[in-house]
Amino acid sequence: MVNIDSARRRAPLLAFPPFILFGHMTFSEDLSQILSPPLILMIYIFSVYILTGIRTKIYDIILFLFVIAYTLASAAFYELSAGDLDFVEFVKSFVPFSVLCVFILISCSYSATPAMQTVRSLRALMQLGSIHATLLLFQFIEMNLLGSMRLLNPFGPLSKIGPYGTYYRPVMWDAVDRPNGFFSEPSAAAWFTGICLAACLSYNLITKKPVVFTAFILLVGMASTFSLSGVVNASGIIGAWLLMRSKQPVRLGRVAFVFLLAGGVVYAALAQTGRLQEYQRPGSSTYVRVIAPAILASEVLLTYPLGLPLGQWKFVASRPYFIQNEALQKNESLDNGLFVIITYLGWLGVAILLFVVKLSFYALKRKNPGALILIAVLMAIAQSGALWTPLYIIIISFAVIVVRATEKGGDDINREGLDMARNSAHAK
Repeated sequence: MVNIDSARRRAPLLAFPPFILFGHMTFSEDLSQILSPPLILMIYIFSVYILTGIRTKIYDIILFLFVIAYTLASAAFYELSAGDLDFVEFVKSFVPFSVLCVFILISCSYSATPAMQTVRSLRALMQLGSIHATLLLFQFIEMNLLGSMRLLNPFGPLSKIGPYGTYYRPVMWDAVDRPNGFFSEPSAAAWFTGICLAACLSYNLITKKPVVFTAFILLVGMASTFSLSGVVNASGIIGAWLLMRSKQPVRLGRVAFVFLLAGGVVYAALAQTGRLQEYQRPGSSTYVRVIAPAILASEVLLTYPLGLPLGQWKFVASRPYFIQNEALQKNESLDNGLFVIITYLGWLGVAILLFVVKLSFYALKRKNPGALILIAVLMAIAQSGALWTPLYIIIISFAVIVVRATEKGGDDINREGLDMARNSAHAK
């Protein structure tokens, strides 16, 4: 029998790490974005939510209904003004978008996640991440020193199809053969490892236990992918961690200085690897993930202030600047989640992103260890447009729950709970 009082207090955080790790494993080649292990976790979380009758605050429900109504109004406005709404594509995107909103609502409904469960979930994620980082290093060594690719795509036919329409294989224009671990491409492996690094450093902030070796393994794994995502994410996460480790209060000027310093590290890495000019070359990774989405978002804000209706690829594909890879073919994906939010929600999307940035700053200012997870997830979102796929739904849900659970002085966890977690970790 379900213990309702106990279940209401806790989110099933310990279930998240393995399902995030196996996020790019799939049970169907045709439905690889949907039929995957994260879908199983989503069904479990939703079932617990329904069976235990967890209470949701009324203003959270009102906000949820407003966002859903807004997307419908956006579609109606587009149809009235442009007259070419693709209703089928709209529905195909509207359903998973609504599911994402539901899971954010559920994640905000957990009123108290126990300290020990939070600490153990962070430890599990960093340990699984270090194992995966070791695999990345072995793949790199095998491909570049031994000339073999036996360790690539360890899930075999259950692997997710990569960005070029096949199972991942190194491309000829890369300087070295890049590993992908359990993921469909090296950049995805890099942002996953970045989230694990954030979990590792959050664990250090909570328990005060040294994590030098684990952090080193994670950084080596990120470096072995030779991904710009790895450099950017590692710089941002470590910069935020140093701010929170400092005994000085976190102020806006200090945050700006640290992130400018991190930006300098990224700039130097770009200059050394010859990728500094990529943003000017249509078809490059930087152009596809930053420049083209930014131009698209700015055009949408001026033309359709409510945003494009969900799934309207005819408009996106018709833009002359929206091209993909070196062959200058039409793009089939919008590979930056931050610009996805702006493109499909218009000025409301801008307001949401500004709110999340403000939330991240205040989490840093309060030295909330969960801020590192939030920052890592935001950077991962900026490197993929698959916001409402099961993997991203559970990653976003995990970030929301952890930030709430580690907020000192909040209603989710108190100082005594964190002290209990620290003392238990020290005893092991």
